[in-house]
Amino acid sequence: MNIKINENYNNLKESYLFSETAKRINKYSAENPDKKVIKLSIGVVTLPLTKTVIAAMHKAVDEMADKDTFRGYPPEYGYDFLREAIAGYYERHGVKIDADEVFVSDGAKSDCGNIVDILGDNDILIPDPVYPVYMDSNIMSGRNIQLLQANIDNNFLPMPDGLEKKPYIIYLCSPNNPTGAVYTKEQLAKWVEYMTSDGDSPMANLRRKNGRDKAWKLKYLGVGNESWGCGGSMRPEYYADLYRRYSTYCRNYDGNHL
Repeated sequence: MNIKINENYNNLKESYLFSETAKRINKYSAENPDKKVIKLSIGVVTLPLTKTVIAAMHKAVDEMADKDTFRGYPPEYGYDFLREAIAGYYERHGVKIDADEVFVSDGAKSDCGNIVDILGDNDILIPDPVYPVYMDSNIMSGRNIQLLQANIDNNFLPMPDGLEKKPYIIYLCSPNNPTGAVYTKEQLAKWVEYMTSDGDSPMANLRRKNGRDKAWKLKYLGVGNESWGCGGSMRPEYYADLYRRYSTYCRNYDGNHL
């Protein structure tokens, strides 16, 4: 039997970025035991879980130990009671969503890797440097990747006026991982205008100059896990307030409704 493999995997680097940095850190530490190393590689939590989280986890374990409250595998979108609780939480903080709009997954990193399966054979534009999963997932899918330079000249926050060609899919990383640079609300508004405006505006005209006459019709802008601060440094209430403020800059242009 002649079984074919996905040859695109051969284009991956030999080691995952954070595995490689861990090896180098361990090697340096072993060779220089008197040196203190400040690690700026993968983000990790630094504080223990709160008492409320611990209590909820114990309660959930107790439920799974009782045949009357035991739960089997959840639906692919998450338990209904959890989706309703999440929707209710956002509503209490001024963000109205329906429970059926909530999808409970195993994490944003997995989602960023899996979502490329439904995107089709499109050109991809990715800032450089960037969180490695965005790059690797598209390499494994064999897509044409173009790099958008994030450097000291643009404060590691590339804008659409730096594009030579407009691909179909753009990854915007804010806060950027690994640099930590954060787009302002005004900068993100320019990206939305670039993508969705059909009017006579600087960003829409720039898109036309780069080869795309008509605006894209977008319904969603994805929000990744980095928004809440690696390691959970933001309180949920604070993050919800920030989310609400930034959403005012996601304007609807020419009949496109985000």
